[in-house]
Amino acid sequence: MTTPSRPVHAEDALPPLVKATPVGSGTWDPTDEQRLVLVLLAEGLSIKGCAQRSGLSLRRTLAHLSACAEMAGVTTHRALVHQALRAGVLVLQPRPALGSALPEGVDRAVLRRLVLDVPQAELPSAIMRSARCSYRRVCATLDALRGGGTRDCRLVVLAWQWGVLDATAPVLPGEIDRVPSRSVAPASATAPAALVQGEERLRRLSERQREALQYIVGGMTDQESAERMGINLNSLRGHRVNLRAWAGVDTDRALVHRALQTGQGTPPEPQNCPSWCWEVSAEVRAVWREIVLDVPDSLLANRIAMKLKLPQRDVHRALTALRQTGLSDRQLIRAGWACGVLDARATVTPPPSSTASTGPNHVPSKPRPTVPQPVPCAFLPHGMTWHAPYPPKPADPRLHGSVRGSQFALLVVEPAVCRALLQQVGPSEWGPVLARPETGTALLIAHARSVPAGWRSARGQRATAHTLVPLPGENAAARGGSYWVVPPTAPLWDSTRLHWLIGGPVHRPTGSVTSGSTHA
Repeated sequence: MTTPSRPVHAEDALPPLVKATPVGSGTWDPTDEQRLVLVLLAEGLSIKGCAQRSGLSLRRTLAHLSACAEMAGVTTHRALVHQALRAGVLVLQPRPALGSALPEGVDRAVLRRLVLDVPQAELPSAIMRSARCSYRRVCATLDALRGGGTRDCRLVVLAWQWGVLDATAPVLPGEIDRVPSRSVAPASATAPAALVQGEERLRRLSERQREALQYIVGGMTDQESAERMGINLNSLRGHRVNLRAWAGVDTDRALVHRALQTGQGTPPEPQNCPSWCWEVSAEVRAVWREIVLDVPDSLLANRIAMKLKLPQRDVHRALTALRQTGLSDRQLIRAGWACGVLDARATVTPPPSSTASTGPNHVPSKPRPTVPQPVPCAFLPHGMTWHAPYPPKPADPRLHGSVRGSQFALLVVEPAVCRALLQQVGPSEWGPVLARPETGTALLIAHARSVPAGWRSARGQRATAHTLVPLPGENAAARGGSYWVVPPTAPLWDSTRLHWLIGGPVHRPTGSVTSGSTHA
């Protein structure tokens, strides 16, 4: 009876690429069996092929690879082979017959970053951000290298023989390449000290902080992030405040961009971008690139206009077009990274508030009494605005500075729900609406007993009694960028006007309900 022959691999006919060093050599010391499995993996064999060639079971082969990866401090086989060569566990074999020249048309920057320790599905995006080249070029280079059926582990060894890889090649996505292969200087070489400090601090985050950062970069709302992490909203907001401080920024927009700059987050793939991302005009793309400026939302249009030297009304129009797509500012930044509008060279530092001369004869101009308020396009129905009552009434004295959830019913809703509610009610019956662009939500301020305590549905939810919300002035913005869509001079929302939102009959409590009620 004839024994079935094992599968023939393309690499079998080629001379060996590497050999293992004796036990005891190298900065980490695998066993003889583990070194044999590493050699076979570097030759380009699959895990099943390594098991068949070494005479080991598949489970034992996987156990050896897992142990080696733990010793090397990596998770992928590509990075494991690179670390084995760097640590002296494997050494290259001379191959004069095949030569050591890099094939034509191969991008050295892409090949050098093949060893990044990221999952296979995220590898093109990680290379694109690290090498600062287009996603199409990365995919074309990888397809050309893998065209003959060569596995990535064998490509890593070939890159060492071609001189593209060495011991200084980066393995972690946020690690800086000491030998840049492009003419553009790395971000840390040209960035101010605050940016470098922010990058270093973000790399030293705890696991819990890193998890919160991933959800923030992913564009989730505070409520969704808190539910995923199993914590309350106040704890999540504390994480966000600490992350801003560690990154050296003041806004969530700048935090998301800084995280993507340092490789702490992953933007969506270009093929998953909405179709409109590729069809915007050059002016909108220019404004889109500057949306990462670290300024409050009320000053964003003004600072973009100053930096691009464009009329502020044109900047307002471009921001309106971007925000009417239904994406929050954080999601716009992610989409910008995916479609190439944003990259690591985009800066979050705003321009100075004045470009006038500062010489000895300069007389400073008087500050403006108010700051320009952004167009609340994402929260108001199209073509509708609020009309002040006549005669004008003063705002509730408690709507000043900050409010607590025990004083009022604070309803958190999405922009689309806010627009639908305002469309249903009509401008003459609107109540105070506070826009919070950085979280992509609106806050409706109602009488405390208008909405049941703990109300929550698919359309929104009521904040807890311990929630503290800072309020902006009537013609200014709060520090976090929030501003009034419907000013505090409007009457507070009551159960009649909130009937559509709550989705069921809400009976008024017995007795009169005044704006001073503090019962939840």
